[in-house]
Amino acid sequence: MRSWTSWPVCAEIAPDHEPWFGGFRVEIFQTVWVGKLEITPEDLIDPRARALLLSTLSAGGGEKGTRYVHAGGLTLKLTTRTPKADLQELGLQLSNDEFKLEPRAGRLSSEHAWFSTGPLRSEDHIRLLGEIERAYRSE
Repeated sequence: MRSWTSWPVCAEIAPDHEPWFGGFRVEIFQTVWVGKLEITPEDLIDPRARALLLSTLSAGGGEKGTRYVHAGGLTLKLTTRTPKADLQELGLQLSNDEFKLEPRAGRLSSEHAWFSTGPLRSEDHIRLLGEIERAYRSE
């Protein structure tokens, strides 16, 4: 079955093999989520690493005020193994994707506002966010 939404993309990537794509369905997922999680950017850093970072940064130079360390987010690289040799024969390499979870820009840490994007179906994306939230809240 042809997926009409991805057909032009495939034809553009490999125009010499356009007929081949007619027999296959190609799906590309990218979901975006914005909402609240009961974690803060500080929660994403292991307390041992935070203590080491703070002591090293404090020793680095004069009086600069109180320093805090918090994560800019969580980024995971997802490597795709090509299941069909046909894709490689066509010279196509599936790209590696990233899952990102970042504090929502312009919001206070205390608001628990987050932005997330990833190559997942919506229900899987939300389930993964719930698991991340539970993992960091339990520590």
